[in-house]
Amino acid sequence: MSSPDKLISVVVAVYNVEQYIERCANSILSQTYRNLEIILVDDGSTDGSSELCDAIQRRDQRVKVIHKANGGLSDARNVGLGAANGSYVTFIDGDDLVSPLYVAELYYPIANGLADFSVCNAVECQDPSPYLVDEIENRRTILVYPRDEALCAALVGESLTLSAWGKLGCRSLWSSNPFPKGRVYEDLYTIPKVISESTRIAHVAEPLYGQVMRLGSITRSRTISEAQFVDYQCAMEHTYTLLRDRFSTKVNDALDVRALIEYSRIVRLYSSVGSPSKISKEIYTSAKSHLKKSVFTGAFFRAPFRTKVSSVSGLLFPEFQSRLFQAYQEYKRNKRI
Repeated sequence: MSSPDKLISVVVAVYNVEQYIERCANSILSQTYRNLEIILVDDGSTDGSSELCDAIQRRDQRVKVIHKANGGLSDARNVGLGAANGSYVTFIDGDDLVSPLYVAELYYPIANGLADFSVCNAVECQDPSPYLVDEIENRRTILVYPRDEALCAALVGESLTLSAWGKLGCRSLWSSNPFPKGRVYEDLYTIPKVISESTRIAHVAEPLYGQVMRLGSITRSRTISEAQFVDYQCAMEHTYTLLRDRFSTKVNDALDVRALIEYSRIVRLYSSVGSPSKISKEIYTSAKSHLKKSVFTGAFFRAPFRTKVSSVSGLLFPEFQSRLFQAYQEYKRNKRI
């Protein structure tokens, strides 16, 4: 690997994850790439996470801990980013874990001039550790996308994702695109912009990131607030406005598929909104109207199979759609090798 001396910052947002932060930190401290700056941002935790972060810092001089008042995930990431000194930055959630090759493999295509931004595969379940690779046999599987192709892949969601975790980019790229404070679906606001400002995006097709599916996390809660529901629509509209007609026709087509994905989710989420008002009802009605218009259009036929199922079931059997989603989440949470 060329340029092995580059400092890479790992920003970890920590909030009430005392059962998980030790394992998360150990997976980062065990990286084969050693020139790391590990920034644990304690976002006003009220359990034992704060003390655990301090204990982790005492174990390794590469660890820096920032204690701050609770401001949400976006604010925690931005604070960590502001304190970062590395040439490149990656984000890890405090309840997740990574392969020992996570940083090295994400950095490989960048260090060798193949790309300026990299993304890896992730595994979602209750215990992802058995799924994560700890060695790369023979040849790495790396796909390099030009910007427009990467946008298409991320929007459609079949090979790339719009999550902040599992990605590595230069610090200046992240700094010029901070996460929106106070937003629940902050990744949907930020990651399309970050990809659109990159030139070549490498997809390291190896399971290097483990997303721990736990009960109680914001994105998997069975009930959500109306503010969260409205924020989801705002995030979707922001992305659509940001990208529409600025890139190739293929990106516009992929954006239409993304709209179908998000409207299907809005229809599903509506049943989870506690005490919905007229605003939520209007968003739900508009989403259903969009789905009706989209079925049997080009966007529908280009969509992944799961999106087609979600769209049709959301229109015809909304309760079944919600139960199907919960069953799928339960399957992923409890799956075994």
